[in-house]
Amino acid sequence: MNEERAMILKMFKEDKITVEEADALLEALGEKEKEVVREGVGKEKTEEVLFKAFSNITTPDVQVESLRMLEQIAGKLGPERMARILSNILPASPPNVQVEAIKMLERVSDRIGSEKVMELLSNMLQYANSPNVHAEALKILTKMTK
Repeated sequence: MNEERAMILKMFKEDKITVEEADALLEALGEKEKEVVREGVGKEKTEEVLFKAFSNITTPDVQVESLRMLEQIAGKLGPERMARILSNILPASPPNVQVEAIKMLERVSDRIGSEKVMELLSNMLQYANSPNVHAEALKILTKMTK
């Protein structure tokens, strides 16, 4: 957790994120720490805090960094919660963030299951309006179906 906190503070110091974005990420990180202490109690609260934090982040670079944090805890979140978080956040995200999310899904497929990744990619294709997003999703779907 200290590494994640340091990364957030570094991004703030480098003017990559605003005070509000740093606060949202630190709050989510603090809630995540509380959830670890509670050992699984209130998992819906973790999802709610993550969704709130991601929703308040509007800077694409910070959204990408946030996806990296999400990737680290993907196995603990489980496929259903991961799917709900991504499906609520990504439709409003810019194409470069959606492409990064697609790449992240491929990397976490062993932790959340290939079927769930394929389902998420198919859903992303419905709201993605960029050829780059379509191409990346189709490339991974093709690779996974071989």
